[in-house]
Order: sequence, then C-alpha cells, then structure tokens
Amino acid sequence: MTSWNVSLHDQSEMSLRGKSTSEYQKRNQCFLRLVGILLVAGCAAGTSPDTPPRLLVEASQSGRGWPFGESGDGPLLLLTATSRNEDYGWTPKKPVSPGGYDSEAQGQGGLVRQQRYMNSLWGPHGETIFYERIGTCCPFDLYGAPLDKGMLDVYALTWNGLAKPKHLYLDRYREGPLKIPVGLTTKVKPPVALLSLIYNLGSP
Repeated sequence: MTSWNVSLHDQSEMSLRGKSTSEYQKRNQCFLRLVGILLVAGCAAGTSPDTPPRLLVEASQSGRGWPFGESGDGPLLLLTATSRNEDYGWTPKKPVSPGGYDSEAQGQGGLVRQQRYMNSLWGPHGETIFYERIGTCCPFDLYGAPLDKGMLDVYALTWNGLAKPKHLYLDRYREGPLKIPVGLTTKVKPPVALLSLIYNLGSP
C-alpha cells in the first residue's frame, strides 16, 4: 500500500499556485472583456452613408486606401436586383456579404470578391464610382476567426457631383445574396459578366 505525505508547506504552495492561476484567469477574462468593449465601441459611429466610420484598423498602400479601383475595372459580377432595404450596404447593421474569407490566405480571397462586387457598381445616374477600402470596423462574434471576432471592411465611394464620400460596409467572412445598394446602379449585362468570368478564370 502506498502512502502519500503532503507537508503543510506543500499544501500552502499548492494553494498559492491555485490562487495564482485563478487570478491569472480572472485577469485574462477581464482583459478580453475590455477588448470586446473597445471593439464594440468602434461601431458607435458610422450609422449613415455620409458619416465617417470609427475605424479599428486603417488600410492604406502608397498613401491611399487598399484595395482601390473604379467601376468596370477587372472582374465583374452580374447583379440582377436592387435591395429594398435602404440600410443594405450603407450601415454596419446590414452589410453586403460577398464572403470568400480564407484563413490560410489571410483573408485575401475575401478582398478579391469584394473588388469584383465594387467593380460592378456605378453611381445613381451611371457615373463611374471611384472606391477605396479605408479600413475595418464593427466587430462581431465569429468562431474560428482571430480572437473569434470578424470585422467589416469599409469602402469610401466618390463620383462626379458627389459632395462628400459615401461609405459601404462589406463582410468578407459571411456569404449571402448580392444586391445593388439603394441609390446605386450597375451596367453589367449577362454577356459582359460571362466574358469577364471566362477572362478571369482561375483567379481567386
């Protein structure tokens, strides 16, 4: 029969270790809660297309937002319907959802899909839209993403005659039906979309 002898010193040390571990866990939980509060606060601004959003991370390359482009650039999508929801795309509560996120590619596949969508939009009277992704905002719970949080990508849009930029919110993590936001148009016709698809076959 084996007997175990644990001294008072050992018991005290074990108790301290347990307490230390417990305190560490509590501090870690408090830190994560604080991060969550700060992230959620990032959605406080940017509730309308004309209101500059409060960005958590800025995206820039060579002094401008990235990726960037204009109507008709590169790959195009066939968008057949305009949303009936005036918030669609224009507020964080109703983002456009191209999806395409790939953790192995660090989310680049999602950005490619976003560009295809943005390339397929024109202004209210067919004006060429110039767009650039200015950063990310508005975190939401998403298991498997970094810190189990997804974020929305924010694009600034301008076109001739527009007084100040408007902002579209896109979700690269979740995929859903793609529509045209209220106030915008498209010029992409089925033959053009098909030719664009064939030409860019094999791209992400």
